[in-house]
Amino acid sequence: KTFAGIAKRTAMHYTAGWDHGFNHSIPYWEIWNEPNHKASWDFDSVEAYYRLYRACADSIKSFDPHLKVGGPAAAKNAFYNGGNQYTLNQNYLSNFLKYCKENETPLDFYSFHMYDRPNPYNLRMLADTLSYYLNLYGFANTELILSENNNNTGGYTNTSKGCSYLTSELISLVNSRLSKFIWYRGVDLSPLCDADDGTHPNLTLNGYAYKFFNELNDSTPILIKSAGNEFNARNLSDSLNNVMILSGKNTSDTEVKVLVSNHESVYSDLSITLNNLPWHSSDHVAIFTETVNASGFQTKTTSTAGGSSITYHVPDIRDASVFLISFKKLTTTSTTSPLQTVSGKIYPNPAHDIVTVQSNFDHYDLTVMNAFGQVFLQQADLKEIDLRAFPNGLYHLCLRNDVGLVENYRLVVQK
Repeated sequence: KTFAGIAKRTAMHYTAGWDHGFNHSIPYWEIWNEPNHKASWDFDSVEAYYRLYRACADSIKSFDPHLKVGGPAAAKNAFYNGGNQYTLNQNYLSNFLKYCKENETPLDFYSFHMYDRPNPYNLRMLADTLSYYLNLYGFANTELILSENNNNTGGYTNTSKGCSYLTSELISLVNSRLSKFIWYRGVDLSPLCDADDGTHPNLTLNGYAYKFFNELNDSTPILIKSAGNEFNARNLSDSLNNVMILSGKNTSDTEVKVLVSNHESVYSDLSITLNNLPWHSSDHVAIFTETVNASGFQTKTTSTAGGSSITYHVPDIRDASVFLISFKKLTTTSTTSPLQTVSGKIYPNPAHDIVTVQSNFDHYDLTVMNAFGQVFLQQADLKEIDLRAFPNGLYHLCLRNDVGLVENYRLVVQK
């Protein structure tokens, strides 16, 4: 009870200004850290953690029921004790979920940690397994969060192998239940950037995995069907023969990005073909390639004629490597100015029932699409969107006015 009271007042201090505190927006509150690790939980009873979790969750919710509470932030040995397959410790999975269900204890998110698995696809397999158990015990709406992840077994620090490992993990998790992917830590243990000394930290090669993934999501958020993924779903220790591909387009069909992670595959080159493009032979297409390989980070710019199909060749990929390839249509026959983007805002975000649109346009056509380009709503000048019929997930809002200006937003629906 003492610790639960401390947890509640900590939340009050940082989110509601209690005791000369702050008014930060901190929606997630993870209760304890690695209770299955002796260094973090020096008790001989796992039930003691269950009771602590329940007391803290109820205490924090009594202050603000909208704050999200979760756990158990279990260490890697809750799911894996060596070898080629998972070994699930049910004390931190089914038994924990059963306790929360029977005691009506809130579990807004289930968190876990993962380290040192050579096969980058194993994270997707574990995420799907945990999702199965959450559904089995009635937690269909509970978020799944990877609150610590790293591979520090050697050869992954500031290398193309580290970048391809992390990129393959990120791509494999697209359309999974996992809502947050947190690399621990940013400046050591296979860092994403060098130390922030108050100036501008530089990305390590590993950090380009996040950069490339976010560039694709920001600029070309509508996912396109991709073929050619190869991975090992049987052996957690096998890192070979992993090739992962993710592609997307923008809302105006003028740009396509393709992200390719070649993590120790058997191939020596790549051939990328884009089909069913809404482009014409009179269009000029600029191709910009960002690469991380054994030689470091490089860029290359080239061009080609447009058309409904474009093939692009990437030679010499025998080392672990990652490629972000951008295809951008530059119409030479059009006399109109290029599409311009301006910004308003939408709020709240994430949202669960109503989201408000605050646009800089007096009049506009609004389109709401999911990550696959499926249109959920089209309406002019809509100021509030009723989300109650929208499934949880990521959506893209495009507002276009009568002179061709657009506003683009990403919206997370989370109920």
